[in-house]
Amino acid sequence: MTDILLAVLIVELFPLLLKQYKKQVIFFCILVSMMVLAYSFGYLSQSSLLGSLRILETIIFALTCTYFLRRKSSYAIIRSGVSFSLLYTGILAIIQFILQQSAGGVWYWLGERTFDLTTPGIAAFSVDGTLILRSYATFAHPNVLGGYSLVMVVFLLFFKHAGTNPRVILFEKAGVIAGILAIILSMSRSSLMLLGLIGVVWCLTYMVTRKKQVLTLVMGVIALVVLSYTIVWQRLLSFSIQEQSVLVRRELIKETSIMIRDNPIFGVGVQNFLPTLTHYLPDSSPIAYFQPVHSMFLMILAETGFVGAGIFIVMVAVTIMKIQKSRAEDKAGKILLLVIFIALGIIDHYFYTLHQGQFLGAFLFAVLLM
Repeated sequence: MTDILLAVLIVELFPLLLKQYKKQVIFFCILVSMMVLAYSFGYLSQSSLLGSLRILETIIFALTCTYFLRRKSSYAIIRSGVSFSLLYTGILAIIQFILQQSAGGVWYWLGERTFDLTTPGIAAFSVDGTLILRSYATFAHPNVLGGYSLVMVVFLLFFKHAGTNPRVILFEKAGVIAGILAIILSMSRSSLMLLGLIGVVWCLTYMVTRKKQVLTLVMGVIALVVLSYTIVWQRLLSFSIQEQSVLVRRELIKETSIMIRDNPIFGVGVQNFLPTLTHYLPDSSPIAYFQPVHSMFLMILAETGFVGAGIFIVMVAVTIMKIQKSRAEDKAGKILLLVIFIALGIIDHYFYTLHQGQFLGAFLFAVLLM
């Protein structure tokens, strides 16, 4: 459904995109033609062709988002849409956490999966011997929920409001609060630590400049006291290198490194990581080991080799140069978004492997290029 909607949007906007991004659009058209030819002559598998087209689709979506973010009228609509999305995501996360299972009902038709604490492979954590479910909302994993909420909270907090209407501003603030709650209930350690970083930067760049240093200090002390007595703090301190998830990640990194060594130039092909992994893991490996390596950068290296990784590095470098030319008031937010992208990319893979993650990454880069 997302692909169909995006295809309609791109077709409708094609003349405008061609006018604004002529070189990029022509390059993409040539690239797609080459991929189709490679598939026709048997040099590219169906899976790799579809995966490569999905990546190009994501890049075009990023350019489309940038086009709309640069327009004042659509910028306002996007901010309202993000606020609404964070609100219903946060509400669903709260319901799931209270029920300790999926909410069901109308939420199922809005994208929620059906699960509870007994579902095999469900994400949960233990506090004093009690197993607690981590909220998923409508995402594939709580870590994705945390990453999505982080990006959108930064977008609402660190970039200018679309107007001065107090109702709109209040609606955006409600979205920020819902997003923060979603991050906390996802219990994603990486997202929680990055949320702390966001709080520090926001206090330094906004509260201090508005001469509310004392209020900032008091709020910070209260937050630390409250945090120290909550399950959030226990979750952060419960990390162990002997955890099953850590052991799985270590094993996957080891096997992926060998895979990269064996296929250094062009990799094993887009979306070919898991089929290839079966040749590297022992036959006796548990089913939990058959998953993407938890690093976007290692996944890109494994599937596209140094050629694909080089293109990706150039893309990030160009983005950094664009950030340096941004308006002063936008730089803090853009640097934070880039830090979030790199930090989450080092320890997780969803920006590259999941459909939701790809669109989230596209929107993040659109804001950076805004």
